Amino acid sequence: MLLFIIAIIIITLITLFNFMCAKPNDSAAYVPPKLSGNQPFPIQRKIKENQEEYDKKILASPFNVNDWLSIHPGNDKLGPYGEFLTTKKAVNACKETTTYFKILNNLYINTDKGSTEIDVLMIHETGIYVFESKNFSGQIYGEYKQKKWLQYLGNERNHFYNPIWQNEGHIDALKSVLGNELPYISIIVFSERCELKEIPDNKTDMIILNRYSLESKLVHEFNQRNKDITIEQVDEIYDRMKNFANGDIYKNSELDPFS
Repeated sequence: MLLFIIAIIIITLITLFNFMCAKPNDSAAYVPPKLSGNQPFPIQRKIKENQEEYDKKILASPFNVNDWLSIHPGNDKLGPYGEFLTTKKAVNACKETTTYFKILNNLYINTDKGSTEIDVLMIHETGIYVFESKNFSGQIYGEYKQKKWLQYLGNERNHFYNPIWQNEGHIDALKSVLGNELPYISIIVFSERCELKEIPDNKTDMIILNRYSLESKLVHEFNQRNKDITIEQVDEIYDRMKNFANGDIYKNSELDPFS
């Protein structure tokens, strides 16, 4: 009787094992899953290689040491240093969202209204992001219709040109080269040392913030906006706009945030 029970158990286990291992005749062929982002591998590789290129350039910049160790770069370098920090935040946001982009710094565009300089330009799948970097300190006050904004720094009171108007001029200059059809986003970035007291509210195509909020804000924008620009178009726009850049932005230059 015991042998009979053992035999039944063995037969049952063998049958169950064969059933679990059997492949139905009408089952679909195995399709390996795509990598993260559900994009074809060549595109993912292109995004990865582009990201690695910018990561290396950020890492190699002397300004990165200032950032790591919180070392003041010197008053004569405050502007380029602020542009470097803005660029670094943008690169990190692209890495977090695994998106494709190109960045140019210190672009000079001549128009019928004169020449204009763009601090940081990011060509991204979701739009053309135009950054105006204000590496200031103190309290900031301003309205959209005011030509001059106010900076209070201790007992000092300083005026500076409306950065919204300033960046609108930059975007108009870009439109003279690239046309009006692309989505343009104006981003005015104040340093962590600024307290934004009374300033206009953000809009769909205009954002004002402190630099410490920039990376998370960009991640949000990348996730919310449509990808209206293809990777091929990003490269085409970059190739066209790099002719307006102040040389190689990663070589030594007084205007180069990566020098």
